Amino acid sequence: TLAYGCTALSYFRYWASEKRPPFWRDQNSLLSGDGIRCQHYYDVKRLNAGLRPIGERIAQTVSEAVFHVGEEPDHVRRFAGYGPVTGIGGGRYTVGFFRDGSFLIANKDYLNPSECRVETEDAPELFDGSTGEFKPASSGTFLIPAGGCVYLRCGRG
Repeated sequence: TLAYGCTALSYFRYWASEKRPPFWRDQNSLLSGDGIRCQHYYDVKRLNAGLRPIGERIAQTVSEAVFHVGEEPDHVRRFAGYGPVTGIGGGRYTVGFFRDGSFLIANKDYLNPSECRVETEDAPELFDGSTGEFKPASSGTFLIPAGGCVYLRCGRG
C-alpha cells in the first residue's frame, strides 16, 4: 500500500460483532465485542509503529511510478530501471518511486524474509524510522522482513 503512495490505512475488522458467525468474532478483530484487546490489536500496534514514520514521510511527496520485480503475471508493470535505480533482485517485490527521489521496496512474500539487491548510480541511503532521517546504507543489499519493506533514496545527501 505504501509503495503505491497511500498515506492512511483502515482496518476492516476493528471491532467484533456478536451477531456474526463464530469465525468472524474475536480472533479476527482488533477488539472483542466486549471491548477487550485481541491479539490482532497488538499485531497492528507493532506494524503501525514501524509504518507510521514512513507513511508520514511519503505523505509529503507524490507517487510517480510503481513496478513489480520477480515472477509476475503479464498484466503488471515490470521493473527495468527507473531514475538512479538500475536493478533490483533477490525476490518478489512491489517498488514505488516518489517525486522527492525516495523509493520503497516491499517484500511480497509474507512468510519469508528476502535479501534484496539494489543496483544504483548513486550510493543508497536507508530511512531510519526512529530519527525520521535517511542515513548512508552500508551496502546495496537489504534484508527485508516477511511482508515488510525498506524505504530508500539515492543522491540526496
